[in-house]
Amino acid sequence: AQDPENLIHFSPDPSYIYMDGTNQVTVNVMIRDAIDVSAFDVQVNFDPTKVTRLSYELGDFLKNTSCIDRFVGPNYFRLICGQLATDGQNGTGTLFRIVFQGVTEGVTPLEFTETHLSNRYGQALPVSSTNGTLNVVNTGNLLYLPLILNIAQQGQSDRGGITLYLGRGLHYGLA
Repeated sequence: AQDPENLIHFSPDPSYIYMDGTNQVTVNVMIRDAIDVSAFDVQVNFDPTKVTRLSYELGDFLKNTSCIDRFVGPNYFRLICGQLATDGQNGTGTLFRIVFQGVTEGVTPLEFTETHLSNRYGQALPVSSTNGTLNVVNTGNLLYLPLILNIAQQGQSDRGGITLYLGRGLHYGLA
């Protein structure tokens, strides 16, 4: 039998910072399908030429949490936390939130370079992670704006196989 695997991921992913507004975004570091988790050690790397980390706050997943946050560099943030409660946590929730500020327009990967989980006895738990993307966008430049589209074909409930092409126009296809 294979042990269930805890998944650590970013939400929302991809994330966007709009340079004409608050120039900030909060990205959640989430855990899904957790079983008996009492502690985590997570490091997130990013491109400091695109974003800076302003702050962080703990999420609601662990209870009565104590953390070490002395591992901070210009291109990474590492947080090690454990809960004082006796039982490990199960399910889905937020481990912590990071507030980023845009520096220059572009894209930075959000990469997990450390992802360790343990139970209340300090035993390592299986874990996988999914990296993310953070886009720093100048809304004056239409090439970076996200395109959201919902397509339906009359009389058809299955949307598979519908072909869509974006041609040159007022908002897209400028390059």
